[in-house]
Amino acid sequence: VLVDQEKCKAWRYCVSACPYKKVYFNWNTVKSEKCIFCYPRTENGESTICSKSCVGKIRNLGVILYDADAFAEAMDSEDNDLIEAFKQSILDPNDENNIKAAESSGINAEWLKAASKSPVYTYIKELEIALPLHPEFRTFPSVFYVPPLSPVMAAAEANEEIPSDADLRIPVKYLSKLFSAGSESVIEGVLKRLLLIRKYMRAKGLDEKAKLDEITNNSLLTKELIEKAHRLFTQAKADERFVLPQTFRAEAGDPYENQGLTGLGIKGKKGLRK
Repeated sequence: VLVDQEKCKAWRYCVSACPYKKVYFNWNTVKSEKCIFCYPRTENGESTICSKSCVGKIRNLGVILYDADAFAEAMDSEDNDLIEAFKQSILDPNDENNIKAAESSGINAEWLKAASKSPVYTYIKELEIALPLHPEFRTFPSVFYVPPLSPVMAAAEANEEIPSDADLRIPVKYLSKLFSAGSESVIEGVLKRLLLIRKYMRAKGLDEKAKLDEITNNSLLTKELIEKAHRLFTQAKADERFVLPQTFRAEAGDPYENQGLTGLGIKGKKGLRK
């Protein structure tokens, strides 16, 4: 969502209307502004500045495919069913039927390739730990969050292994109001998966084979998914965390009218990129 700087009259109604409180008023330019998700960079296949500069490397960018009809139906779901309905509208990018449907809709091979390697899809559908902010607003922006798994100081001081999700300092009820339209079971499921990943990697680090078998035998996640999650959290390189296709010149319209903009060509081919 962009704020047209040419049309902005500084009335600031957009500031008060934004449900996420992300629009701010710039007193130097006397215009309302907000994050534009670095769209000149992203259409060139580059990551956003905040993602690239994040010291903790906790931001990931990728493509998701969704069923537009199922997406519209998801918006009519009851609050308790909203997250599950929303997840169902997101399609598996490696499914042959979905690939054929995407191709018939005009989605090119580069976008499909990016979708198949998308870390965002992994977080939302495979690991099921990423959720939209305030889904009850039913605006569904394409930004997702992993609820925090906060430590418990008392447990740490007592040298306990790992606290249960019931003992976490940030209440499940509070998190549910942010990320799951009030559904506490959704948040509990996410926290259990995060705890599971932490327990598994700790047992692996301590070479506790019996505990590893116990964890994986009664697990919400497979061993492969736990290892994949750990790599995304701690070791993933830039090309794994930022999987973005480029905008092709043929899709960018008349290059003369769009001169001065970015994303008008194919990376690496001279003469096709501004």
